[in-house]
Amino acid sequence: MKNLFSIVLAHALLLTGHSAFAQLQKEWDSPNAIPVVGARVEVKKQIEISVDVPGTLITLTPNERGEIVKKGQVIVEIDKERVVAELAELDHAVTSSDILIDFAKITVDQEGIRLKDMKDRNKEAGSMVFTENEIREQDLALIKANAEVRKSQADKRGAELKADTKRVELKQYTRHAEFDGIVVDLHKKAIGASVRQGDPIMTIVNFEEMLVELKVNPNFKRRINIGDKVLVRPTSSSPDEAPKNGGVNGSPFRSTKTDTANEAITTSLPQASPEEEICVGRVTFVGARRESDKENTLVVECVVQNKIEGIAKYLLNEGSTVDAVILSP
Repeated sequence: MKNLFSIVLAHALLLTGHSAFAQLQKEWDSPNAIPVVGARVEVKKQIEISVDVPGTLITLTPNERGEIVKKGQVIVEIDKERVVAELAELDHAVTSSDILIDFAKITVDQEGIRLKDMKDRNKEAGSMVFTENEIREQDLALIKANAEVRKSQADKRGAELKADTKRVELKQYTRHAEFDGIVVDLHKKAIGASVRQGDPIMTIVNFEEMLVELKVNPNFKRRINIGDKVLVRPTSSSPDEAPKNGGVNGSPFRSTKTDTANEAITTSLPQASPEEEICVGRVTFVGARRESDKENTLVVECVVQNKIEGIAKYLLNEGSTVDAVILSP
């Protein structure tokens, strides 16, 4: 029964895949699809890891190109033994300040009790058992004790601020991955190497989303809007591929005519590839017409969801040669 269920589930998933392929194929071949005359793939999220302090590298994870990192993972650590010791010293100073504060408060209580006793005895005796100078000296002793409390509290606050500063400094000795990604360069660094402030240690790239800059005939500008769907696929590596859908001159393109601004424009749309090689994206920016561009094209930027082909391997990479169409409602 379990095997039968697995077979049915696999068949359903297969049908779903075919359905998705058929839909993408249909959208790609739509006569309303806007063709692209050029495309450039760029990385959307990339970071070069460095440290803000000099020192000796004691942690480097991963230590090979092509390895995967997860957000929050410790990837780089500089020897921080001295800073840890300094922080421990400051934490000890905070604890010592607590002891001094407690002692100063006890002294305040004792000096206050003594001053009160002196005044009470003078009042009960009806005479000057203690002289005015003695009362004044005791009053000053109480003021001094209160000042010691405030000083000890200020010293504690100062030690706490220094400790907080040291904790911030300590964070500079460790770098965590800010997003999931793949190590594309280690800049020839290894554990035990001395690094200077700002030295590049590794470069991490997230390939899940890619930026794709499209060049489009400016006559299509009014039809393109932010959020429009974009289909992108790697350009076929086989120049001898048989033409489909009316391709001409042995090119895997199809010819179509679109009437824009009362002007017939002949364009070509790249033939759709298998569904697993088509990535879907959205238009994020529609630029101005480039007067300096020899082709006088309109620049359209989009963010495309990349497809994974294996461990640390994606369909689109920076510089990939791709074909694309924009699907305008």
